[in-house]
Amino acid sequence: MKTNVQNRKTHQISLDEWLSTPMGQLVADWMQSKADDLLANVFGYTALQFGLPDYELLRKNRIRAKVILTQDDLSDVNHLSIDTDEAASTGDELPYQEELEAIYRERRDIPQRSVQEKAASCDSTQHLNFESESVDLIILPFTLDCYEQPHHLLREVERVLVNEGRLLIFGFNPYSLWGLRNKFSRFPYLPVPNNQQISLHKTKDWLQLLSFEIDRGQLACYEPALMSPKWLHKFAFMNKAGNRWWPLAGAVFYVSAIKRHCRPSLVGPATLKKQKASLRPAVVATKNKL
Repeated sequence: MKTNVQNRKTHQISLDEWLSTPMGQLVADWMQSKADDLLANVFGYTALQFGLPDYELLRKNRIRAKVILTQDDLSDVNHLSIDTDEAASTGDELPYQEELEAIYRERRDIPQRSVQEKAASCDSTQHLNFESESVDLIILPFTLDCYEQPHHLLREVERVLVNEGRLLIFGFNPYSLWGLRNKFSRFPYLPVPNNQQISLHKTKDWLQLLSFEIDRGQLACYEPALMSPKWLHKFAFMNKAGNRWWPLAGAVFYVSAIKRHCRPSLVGPATLKKQKASLRPAVVATKNKL
């Protein structure tokens, strides 16, 4: 009996499946309305939505080039597997390759690099297939919570986003009624466990470290974690009360930020002021009368 309870606790539904539930539909409607209001007047050349391809969060935006990425569009260095035969076929040469071939008889006997060394050498690779400062608008709908390396993904977003570009992040709040129900219940009420959810405070800290300026944000969904749409409708009054009396207890939040380049100013000796020229009487030309 205990094993069945543990299996129920460890089983997590996907984000797409959860958004079809009554709680998920409540979040999806709120997320769509906020995206329509915030992104209607954002202009540029390229807009990027990473995650949730079934939801068009950029439908009210006026940017023509709109791209929707999924989890498969990223290359994760943690899942690289190194094989000696594959390394020999791909021509992945080690330092002092010729000297090693002279010592060892066969190429497969040469000691290869470990997975950690291979991953360290691939840290400089670009995970997002976009040039630096080439995207004007990026949306992350619960992407940081579902991604294994959220801080690295945020660094890639900062690299791809242009100066004065806008970033919109949606996330789960672990310090809410939904988070408490998801932590202590036998069944998962949220698609992401609480230890993997990135709180609003941590999201703000990461954005400030990456030179983002936060201009607006909001929390929502103060209702209890209930699977019945009837009971969710009855507790809808808690949204107005929660937004006023306990604003940090919302189940989901959004943060809108703008990328700012920190341009250092040169500090040096003060320049000497030029002395003003003294006033002199002007010479007026006169005509001699004949």
